[in-house]
Amino acid sequence: MTKRPPATLHATRARALAGLLAAALSIAASRRAMAFEDQLHLGAGAGTAGFVAAGQQAGTAAAAYLAYGWTDAFDLRFETLFVDPPDPSGERGARTLHRILLGGLTYKVDVLEWIPYIGVLVGHYSFGAARPPDVGASGVGVALPAGLDWAPTRELGLGVQLGYHGSLAALPSFGAAPYFSAALRAEYRWGW
Repeated sequence: MTKRPPATLHATRARALAGLLAAALSIAASRRAMAFEDQLHLGAGAGTAGFVAAGQQAGTAAAAYLAYGWTDAFDLRFETLFVDPPDPSGERGARTLHRILLGGLTYKVDVLEWIPYIGVLVGHYSFGAARPPDVGASGVGVALPAGLDWAPTRELGLGVQLGYHGSLAALPSFGAAPYFSAALRAEYRWGW
């Protein structure tokens, strides 16, 4: 009986391991996909948002959104974000709110229960006083969200979303520093 040289033995083991890995991946990939066309998503999130500049703190953020599964890869999304930033002056009544209304398209990659996505949303940004008549700066801006959703069931989605926001106009508030948001989200899905 001839003994195999060690290099051949390692190569055989590597091929066997690669075969087992390929089999495991094909079994895992055969699970049911969680992203569908004509699916509706209604969700909400909570987190933080604000300008990233020296000495500025981010505020508390609340978001709500509605999305429609245009295809199994693209969603039409409408989103609103309300941010209560900390008051840097400490004066009572000088409180501001950031109000953001967005609409656009997100691209999702359905990988089993985990659904990463990126998007482009355009909308109206308002940075101003909590009460009228002083509404502060407002204008058109763009958001670039990226996130990861987990679908424990067909109807439920839980996830995290990060977003970069920028101005399409000469919005003074965006000139100071980039604006970012981060939120934990939950959504209900139906209509597949």
